[in-house]
Amino acid sequence: MRVIFTEGSLDFDNKGVNAITKGAITAILACSENKNIEFVVFRLRKQGGIFVHDVNIGAKKIKVKEIWCEYRRVYIVSLLAFLLSWMPRWIKRQLLSKLIYLREFGFADQILDISAGDSCSDIYGVKHFFNMILTRYICRICEIKYIVLPQTLGPFKNGIVKIAAGYILAGASRVFVREKESYNHMKALYGDAINIALAADMAFLLEPEKHLDNTIEKFMSSFSEVVGININGFLYDGMKSNSDILGRQTKYIDAVMSVLQYFLSKTSVGILFVAHVNEDYPVLDKVFNELDKQYPHRICLLPKEFNEGQLKYYISRCSFFVGSRMHACIAAISSCVPAVPIGYSYKFDGIMDTVGLRECAISLQSEKGDVSAKVLGFYLNKDQLKTILIRSVPIVKKTVLECISSIKW
Repeated sequence: MRVIFTEGSLDFDNKGVNAITKGAITAILACSENKNIEFVVFRLRKQGGIFVHDVNIGAKKIKVKEIWCEYRRVYIVSLLAFLLSWMPRWIKRQLLSKLIYLREFGFADQILDISAGDSCSDIYGVKHFFNMILTRYICRICEIKYIVLPQTLGPFKNGIVKIAAGYILAGASRVFVREKESYNHMKALYGDAINIALAADMAFLLEPEKHLDNTIEKFMSSFSEVVGININGFLYDGMKSNSDILGRQTKYIDAVMSVLQYFLSKTSVGILFVAHVNEDYPVLDKVFNELDKQYPHRICLLPKEFNEGQLKYYISRCSFFVGSRMHACIAAISSCVPAVPIGYSYKFDGIMDTVGLRECAISLQSEKGDVSAKVLGFYLNKDQLKTILIRSVPIVKKTVLECISSIKW
């Protein structure tokens, strides 16, 4: 059996995308009776290439092929597919079979779309949206079945994007979303035109990868308690901090710094900086250098080279976590570490709702009060939050497995 993941990765600078992909593989191996599965990950990039990854899933090591296909190549194929859309299915399949990389689609038993977890939206721009749906567009035109794995869908501000999203989602044999907001939003927009179901994020199944680093171990052993902090470089840096993605009441930079100042000046905890996307690292490094002068030896920055499993291992050892990357927060809550997301999208509220802690999500779009005061309140109540996670996380993980089990393997 051949399974293709579209717009996933095992070697992307966004560790969240890698976490979703690896979690999905974990779920399939746990649910499928077919033990002879070939996994292929397909992603559009500026440059093409084929790579083979050795992936550890529990005690098992498997090889996964990852294909990077150039945007220009897929643009051309998309145009050809449109021009040939009126032709019989077998002719369109023949077209695909002649094209390097894309021929994989014609031989797949299952095509599972990941779309980086939340890219079926124009929140990151119209161009990004259309780039992310190209492979599914080709599948629909060529009458190849595909399933949308649990992800955030919407919001849509652009009318053309709304129509295109409806066309792509209606072509899927099944659409899974990871939070109620997406489900309700899609039902309101498209009704029964899409076969939609509520599930949970695949990254809940990502296993921590034990990786002992002497410097980090020495730091963590110096404190009775360590708090993990993730700063989103996308929001912190430059024009992004004032873009339409927030349209908010609270400035992201001010919110983050007020939280850090509280923990460093009012408590004796150690602070573990976690970059979950490569663009977070320069920002964390900058903030680290600024604060380390005032609070020496209180902060440690995890290396950029750590993969998603290794990051989760250290996140799982924190007593509390504050972050603005969705999958950094999922790494925490799926490890039963209380987390407060400082977010910019309803995906943060929805994911926290799945574990019964919706009130812990702080929205930069609507929050008017003192963010650090809210974080403090949750921090002081972390034992109770942990109890809720211990009860709810196993249920969420079961939901992920039920989602995958519902697919015919």
